[in-house]
Amino acid sequence: MAVIEAGRLSDHDRENIHAILGGEGDWFSCRLLRLIARSDVDNRRRFRLGWPEHVDAVEEYLNLPRTELTA
Repeated sequence: MAVIEAGRLSDHDRENIHAILGGEGDWFSCRLLRLIARSDVDNRRRFRLGWPEHVDAVEEYLNLPRTELTA
């Protein structure tokens, strides 16, 4: 079993984002991806602080504008 660093998006989750956003899976990363997908821009920006790879994956998959961290 591969060890995943905290805050990193696993290859499995990245490759299966369509199914995950469709409701498949109930582990933390799946729930986080679905929550990010439902979030507005301000909250996605907040999620980016801890889970930038997850936010990138959701924004890319859903073709959303990329959120940037503000100073």
